[in-house]
Amino acid sequence: MKPPSDTRSLLSWFSANRRDLPWRSAHPDPYRVWISETMLQQTRIATVVDYFHRFLAAFPTLPDLAAADIQDVLRVWQGLGYYSRARHLHAAAHAVVRDHAGVLPATSEALRALPGIGEYTAAAIASICHGERVPVVDGNVLRVVARRLRLALDIRTPAARAEVLAWLAPRLAAAPHPGDFNQAMMELGETVCLPRSPSCPSCPWSSCCEAARSGTPENWPVKAPAKAVPTRRQTAVVLQRPDGAVLLVRRTGKRFLGEMWELPAKNAKGLAPLKAGRPKSLGVVRHAYSHFKLLLSVCRLSVPADFPALPDSAWVLPEELPSYPLSKAPKLALGLALHQP
Repeated sequence: MKPPSDTRSLLSWFSANRRDLPWRSAHPDPYRVWISETMLQQTRIATVVDYFHRFLAAFPTLPDLAAADIQDVLRVWQGLGYYSRARHLHAAAHAVVRDHAGVLPATSEALRALPGIGEYTAAAIASICHGERVPVVDGNVLRVVARRLRLALDIRTPAARAEVLAWLAPRLAAAPHPGDFNQAMMELGETVCLPRSPSCPSCPWSSCCEAARSGTPENWPVKAPAKAVPTRRQTAVVLQRPDGAVLLVRRTGKRFLGEMWELPAKNAKGLAPLKAGRPKSLGVVRHAYSHFKLLLSVCRLSVPADFPALPDSAWVLPEELPSYPLSKAPKLALGLALHQP
């Protein structure tokens, strides 16, 4: 089957403009593609590259990842955010070693059965590494096709996704290499068909894109107004012993930011002795997560050397903190505490 002209122009553009990324090669490695595609969820390539190298240096193979302690995995992931991705990688690696002799399955269906691997990641691995003709549909692809068709539907609705898939199907079926077609679509959205300032003159589809013809391509895709993000207010306390150690507590594995370490809440069970003290207010830390904004009031209290610990807690000296995976908010809070007299 001869590819449609727009598919040929897209693949020609991709051949000339594809970026040299550390997970790309003539013979893509499924493990490296899996790690990169997981990291790239909700995260820009410029941020991911350094983390990818660091992660592969620590866990060069899937069995290495499976054998690692989850705390080590989270420590290497620290700062990349969306920590459930790291926990799912670790759990999936265990499942692959247990059920697939340490080798990632080759089909998108089998990949989707693993923890944390959804339709997008499964399609990316299966198409790029094994040539399966399954579309990879992320935000970039949705935006590119919505503009190409000047789609009048909210891009986040099932109806819009169905139209995008219907448009992709014959082009993917005719593409010589489905992995290249999928990567080209994502690359076009990442480098040319940008959300706010699309570079239409550089696009291989500039002459056939309905949104470009309209003169206002940035008006697509159509989106309903976003819901307001709620704000949560919490108070954390930095308990510090005479030797400088601070108390950290570990969140349970199934909670938001599970297995990460944080400062105890001021009203945490087991901190009754705090009622007799007067914690010093240090300020407020602001941090935005994907689904809420956090205003974290931070206070500090010096405690005696025999101050009781809490369940799943540890007294940690300042120089030991890099060994504990901490998300952004407690890191900022500790920065307030350890740099103020």
